[in-house]
Amino acid sequence: MDIVEYLRKRDDLIDNGAIDDTVIDNAEKKIGTAFADDYRSVISNFGQLSVGFHDFYGITQIKLFDVVLQTEAYRKKNPLIPNNMYVIEDAGIDRIMVLQDNTGLIYASQPGQSPVEIANSLMEYLKRDEIVEDSN
Repeated sequence: MDIVEYLRKRDDLIDNGAIDDTVIDNAEKKIGTAFADDYRSVISNFGQLSVGFHDFYGITQIKLFDVVLQTEAYRKKNPLIPNNMYVIEDAGIDRIMVLQDNTGLIYASQPGQSPVEIANSLMEYLKRDEIVEDSN
């Protein structure tokens, strides 16, 4: 099952709707890197989304959740972020930001610290919640 199919089956998905490829291409140009295939597919289908414990950045009119604006702002706060990464989520604790690189790997980072790999894909990162939910 791919990530879009997985997300569509979630009953807690809230999204802003599909985004045109031209808009996504422009966002990539603004941040200077291509989005990973899984993230591009997610924003193409959902724009910006919330699911489970996550409020993912995407392409939206809401500045707080705009991937381009948040990536640009975080790069200024943390010069240790490589240019092939973009911010996908604020973890909501200890100023931790969740990033993805253009190959699809997921990282966590705090201002002034280099990113640390935490998942191999967006799907792996999301499925961690299922383990937490099942243990409760």
